Amino acid sequence: LAVAPLDLHAHFHCAAAYRRTGDEAAATAHDHMFNGLRTSLFDSGDGRSPATAYKVVTLAEEKHLFILPGWEWGEQSLITVDGVHFDRISATADGESFDVYFNVQNLFDHDPSSSDSSP
Repeated sequence: LAVAPLDLHAHFHCAAAYRRTGDEAAATAHDHMFNGLRTSLFDSGDGRSPATAYKVVTLAEEKHLFILPGWEWGEQSLITVDGVHFDRISATADGESFDVYFNVQNLFDHDPSSSDSSP
């Protein structure tokens, strides 16, 4: 968490570890962080189109979003719409296939090695 304080996966596992050691206060603190981050992710969009894409801070959040509702991960592609980068990932759930969109522009904005970054 020192390197990635907004890591959903880390907060989830820290809560479980603290709970096993009997430190309920620390477990609760990590539960609150996990729930807040998860809520923020789900509230950022519905992922059904680029216009309503989920906004992620890290690529790991894409995986977490798939795990929580039990979607199966399919093909992934990077697309650009009106200069904004999105991950489009095919998903399957309950026998139905659909695409899920993630706005990943901030990853390009913060990567100085990206050729698409603004000066």
